[in-house]
Amino acid sequence: MGMVKSWFWRNVLWRFADERCKHDEYFRRSCRVVFIDKPALGGKAIDRFQIQSLSMAPAGATVVVKMQRDEIVMQVTHPKLIKKGYTNEFYIRADPDSQELYLYIELAMFADGPKGLGAVGFFRCAQVGCALGLARVDLLAAGGKSYKIAGEWNPGFNGYYSWARFGFNAPLHPLTAEAIAALPRLAGAKDLLEIIERDPHWWSLEGGGGEMTFDLRAGSRSWHTLPTYLSDNGYRQ
Repeated sequence: MGMVKSWFWRNVLWRFADERCKHDEYFRRSCRVVFIDKPALGGKAIDRFQIQSLSMAPAGATVVVKMQRDEIVMQVTHPKLIKKGYTNEFYIRADPDSQELYLYIELAMFADGPKGLGAVGFFRCAQVGCALGLARVDLLAAGGKSYKIAGEWNPGFNGYYSWARFGFNAPLHPLTAEAIAALPRLAGAKDLLEIIERDPHWWSLEGGGGEMTFDLRAGSRSWHTLPTYLSDNGYRQ
């Protein structure tokens, strides 16, 4: 019965009508989920499918789930699609002010996978996070110019650009605001998503990493940006 329920979730209830994406097979097929602890949200246990989606774990991955103080921790490894020696990490936390639950992405990096794997994986992550009532997704996007954070980024990091195109937003750093003031196409932009909407190429050249947020609330600008990005790049069918 458990196998039938799992198949039904992954192949019928898992996706909404007209939302097939390239690379779905990586996230529809199951991975190994190891529960060190049994976490719950709102008194309901989180099942393996939800854990796999929230942690962007592709088929064949191993996800270790545990409690760390009041946080739910998900650690993901994969023999091929995650670089050896690296562990993708995700946390479900409560905002200390609002007490809203949110997902924090500590690291989400794929290796040797097809182009667009991360975008589709995050799309499914965001869908499940929204269904579970999470308020947002936060992360520290790496790469680009290091005027926001002391030190130089690893040249291989491009999260500052990729996550922004997926719909993550952030206030403008004073140096960014100063730089765009003299550019007619960007002058007056109030936040990162406005820059991405007007001139993403400029951000790819001049932007810098920092804290970013994806708003999981229905109708948010983040939810407008992510499906549009997937459709424009041929990942959403």
